[in-house]
Parts: sequence; structure tokens; C-alpha cells
Amino acid sequence: MHSIAHIKQRLTPRSSLAADVVAHMAGEPAAWKGHAALSAGELAPVLKRANMTLDPKAPSVSYANSCDFRGQIVPHLVVQSPRGPVTVMVLIHESVSKASQFDEQGYRGTILPVPQHGSIAVLMKEPGTTAAEIDAIAAQVRSAIVWANHSNHAAVQKVVASKK
Repeated sequence: MHSIAHIKQRLTPRSSLAADVVAHMAGEPAAWKGHAALSAGELAPVLKRANMTLDPKAPSVSYANSCDFRGQIVPHLVVQSPRGPVTVMVLIHESVSKASQFDEQGYRGTILPVPQHGSIAVLMKEPGTTAAEIDAIAAQVRSAIVWANHSNHAAVQKVVASKK
């Protein structure tokens, strides 16, 4: 049986995923300002919450926050590229069937499917950034995400617990 809140949510028109990503960015202007790389200790809690890590070859991360996005907590990262800061939102609760590009309110980006892990949104606000540049950065970031293996993690925890 569905709750009234669930039915209301399904009946309420939902804005596009791209529009919601752009709107989220408007609420966090400070995310674009930093350029210094975060330490592993600063980055780890945000990534751990989403059961992921980043490969050491990933672009430098200058901002990391666990953000409320469409009622779910998701990693919001800013990585540094030769063209400037790039926002990456790991949307583990938002599945898309195919990649889609957007150009809204001064932001250009793409949303990519990540099979079994939702999607990622990658966007920039640098004038003159091409879709090809965004796609290249998105591919680099997507390949740098290392997803935790839940069954392996549980097995390791059992072994650790049994040794106590």
C-alpha cells in the first residue's frame, strides 16, 4: 500500500534532472571558489557515505560535500580541470537510460548513466566550454570512481569482528 506522501510525490510534476542540478548549484556558490586539493581525510567521509572512493589518478578535488538532492544525500564534488572548476554530483538514486547534455542558466553539462549506481552530473560555468570538453572530463571522472563491493565489505567486517 502506498502512503499519501508517496502518491502525492508521484502526482506532482517533477522538474528535469538537469534543471534540478543547476538549481542546486545556485545554492552553493562557494563550491566554485576553492582551488586547493582536499586531503584524503577531508574527502573520505563524503565518498564513504556513497560507498565509493576515487582512484588516485582522479582529477584534483577542491570541494566535497554531502548534499540533499531530491530528498537523498549525494556526493557533490568540484574537481579542477585545465579549463577551471568542474562540478560532479554523484546521483546514486537517479537512474538515466542514456547520456544527455544540457545548457541552462550559464551552465553547460552532461548527465551520464552509471549502471547499478544511478548517474553522474558533470557541469561547468566557463564560457566557451564545448560539449566535447565536458564529455572528456565526465568520462575521466566516471572512470575514476571506485564502487565499494558490499558483499566483500561485509565479509571483511565479519573477519575483523571474529578476531576481536
